[in-house]
Amino acid sequence: MKRGFKYVLIFGLILSVFLIQFSNNPVKAFPTTNNNWIYSTGVEISYTAFSENGQYIAAASNKMLYLFHRSSPIPLWNYTTGDDIYSVELSADGQYIVAGIGSTTYLFNRSSSTPLWANETGSVAGANAAISADGQYIIAGDFGNPIIYFFHRDSSTALWTCDLNSIGLGGAAASLAISAHGEICVVGTGGIIYTFDTFGTNLAMITDPTTIKDVAVSEDGVWVIAGDNSGSVFIFNYYGAQMAVLIMGTEIISVDASNNIGKFGGPYFVAGDITGNFSFCQRTNFDTVDVMWSCILPAAMTPVVGNVAISADGQYIAATVLGVIYTPQVFTFQTNIVSYFNVTSLWNYTLTTRAPPHDSHSHGLAMSADGRYVATGTVDGNLYFFDHVDSDGDDLADGYEEDTSPTDPYLSDSDGDGLNDSAELFLYPTNATDPDTDDDGLTDGEEILTYFTNATNPDTDGDGYSDGAEVAAGSDPLDPASVPSEGIPGFELAFALLAGVIILFQNRFHKKPKPFAGSEFFEKEFYSDCFQRAFQIF
Repeated sequence: MKRGFKYVLIFGLILSVFLIQFSNNPVKAFPTTNNNWIYSTGVEISYTAFSENGQYIAAASNKMLYLFHRSSPIPLWNYTTGDDIYSVELSADGQYIVAGIGSTTYLFNRSSSTPLWANETGSVAGANAAISADGQYIIAGDFGNPIIYFFHRDSSTALWTCDLNSIGLGGAAASLAISAHGEICVVGTGGIIYTFDTFGTNLAMITDPTTIKDVAVSEDGVWVIAGDNSGSVFIFNYYGAQMAVLIMGTEIISVDASNNIGKFGGPYFVAGDITGNFSFCQRTNFDTVDVMWSCILPAAMTPVVGNVAISADGQYIAATVLGVIYTPQVFTFQTNIVSYFNVTSLWNYTLTTRAPPHDSHSHGLAMSADGRYVATGTVDGNLYFFDHVDSDGDDLADGYEEDTSPTDPYLSDSDGDGLNDSAELFLYPTNATDPDTDDDGLTDGEEILTYFTNATNPDTDGDGYSDGAEVAAGSDPLDPASVPSEGIPGFELAFALLAGVIILFQNRFHKKPKPFAGSEFFEKEFYSDCFQRAFQIF
């Protein structure tokens, strides 16, 4: 019995410390995922793209093209294509969407699902297209033939075309990239990288003894990044001079480049390969690349990096791990808090199934230019949207607080009641913008953390007295048998005292007989009689 009492006492002490700790700090909800919403098409989402401003997401699923605003999983519109979709890209502001559908390149305005124009730029192998960030220019080609097309958005007639067979070793447009204002276009073929300017001048032709898997270009068009199936990542300038090379050793699946320039005069870039190796790098001198950090992304079994993306400033990176027999996941990293010896993701999320890998017919990952938003699609038809920035540390992403919740994204406890916003939205059924949800005179934090009353019921024990009134009176708001002592309500007491004073003066000057000197007993009886008469009036 004594031992049992001792354990109860210890448990009570621990509980007391816990309650004191939480009474002094806004309580937080259980950790929540950064996944804001999911939309299901039921069919593989082969392509996912973001506008640089993070406002719009385009997704291709089977023969349907979807456009979303980040605030809602309900599509702004969808377009039934009648053919497979091989590529999708958006302008920086999301105003224009270009898609390679079947053998045709389509241009859309976000205001309508009706195409602005269409041009047959491909063959049965499928059209491939990319749009400049400013939405002015489109480069298009085909996965199966060597013709390249360059358009201004105002017309379906190409400004120029180029047959790659006529200028070199030919090849088909397996991968395309275009600078922010269309100054530089990059075409990656089987074993050759071509660069062109706005006027169609072939600036460079770079040969690779193996197959080019992916290309990227910096926003200003100065730097070209390419990865091949031998495990090499090359950095060139736009006129073809090789500036650096990174040997990863196994087939490169995906590469991406930042827009800013590192301290050694080159962009930051990220690359992922088929062994799950994931590297964040920058050029450090004329012919070498510094691997800032590298890791093998975790999974149940040996993973494969399916897609990579990097923010414009190089501060954020996202990656997907492919999975057939291993766990499919999406990861984000903040590059300035990761070191070569301590690679820890900001967060990761397990997908229902794998995201399609980055290849000539699919791309399963997109990131906004500021790195705040990430979207990925999966082979079972789920489109995931993530917002990983939480400025106030309340376990609610800023985007969720801006678009969905009425709370302040920069205050962890918007209403100042001692409970943080996510706790009020998901852990307790209280109002995160009202410090006293049930209007009983106690804040939600006081009810939950101090008095253990129901913050959504003004009279927790149902005894007819509000929780706040019971706390003020010293009775127990959890015990219906404990009620405030019955007395004269405050306003009635005030009126009674006022009446007593009036009667006192009235009697003193009109009706009161003059008392004999020193009769204190008479004075007390006299005053008592006055106030008793006053209370009788009320």
